[in-house]
This record gives sequence, C-alpha cells and structure tokens, in this order.
Amino acid sequence: MNESRNAHAITICKGNVFVLGGFSGKQRLCSVEKYTVREDKWTQMPAMKDKRHYLSSCTVNDEFIYAFGGFFGSTEQEINDSIEMFDVEKNIWQVLSVRMKNPLWACSALSISPNEIILIGGKNTNRNGEVHLFNTTTKQWKNLHSMNQLRVSHKSFLF
Repeated sequence: MNESRNAHAITICKGNVFVLGGFSGKQRLCSVEKYTVREDKWTQMPAMKDKRHYLSSCTVNDEFIYAFGGFFGSTEQEINDSIEMFDVEKNIWQVLSVRMKNPLWACSALSISPNEIILIGGKNTNRNGEVHLFNTTTKQWKNLHSMNQLRVSHKSFLF
C-alpha cells in the first residue's frame, strides 16, 4: 500500500482489492488504492469527494463501489451521512443526492442483490442496532427489523 492508514474500508471488485479512506495518523483520508493481486501491485485510484474514516463500503454487481458514512472530523458530531458511488469502468466517483437514513460510522455495508445494499448497526452518538435496506436503482431506503444486540465496528459477508 502506498499510503499508511487505519479505520479504512475494503471491498473487492473485478478481482481487485480496493482500500478506501481511513486515517493516516495525522489526517482523515479521501484517497483510494487498488491492489491487483495477480500483479502484486498497488495503484492510486481517483479519490472520493469526502474525507472519511470508519466508513463502510461494498461492491454491487462487480461494477460499482459504494462508500457510506464515516467520520469527517474529530468529534462524534462530525459524522458523514453522504453516499458516494465509484463506477469502476468509467473510473469516476459520484456523490449521490440521496443521504443515509442517519449519519453513521463503523456500520457494516453488504450487497445482497444486484440492486440492494443493507447497512447494519454502526454508531452515531450511540450504538445502533438498526438495519436499513438501500435500493441502488430507486435510491430509496427501507427500514428492516432491528437487531437484538447493538453492533459497531463489525463486518458482514455474503457468500
């Protein structure tokens, strides 16, 4: 990796590992790096529009990377509620006009179908057990059944 970071997000798209945002130890990051496994090579990618650490990300249809929430500042009141989408073929980021249901950091994002993402748990000023479904086609949110236990800084996988 070219830039040291923690509290970043990782997703896989087209067989490559994408590392998004995070914290360098000095500042929040909007940078994105791609690791091409077959070539054992790191490449700097276009940066996200917003700096964010403790963000969440996932890949939809092996062609779009979504970035959700995270901190942009140093206090719990500086939580991002924006959503960015990276078109891997066009190599560009777009900030969506729709916002998250609530500003969150350290939630889990999981693509569950070709046009649906669920956001699980996370934190704003309190831990969160909510689960929300985002439709990437209609850009609409739907509340799902909340978890019995609150979750923060966890991971989710679908295989």
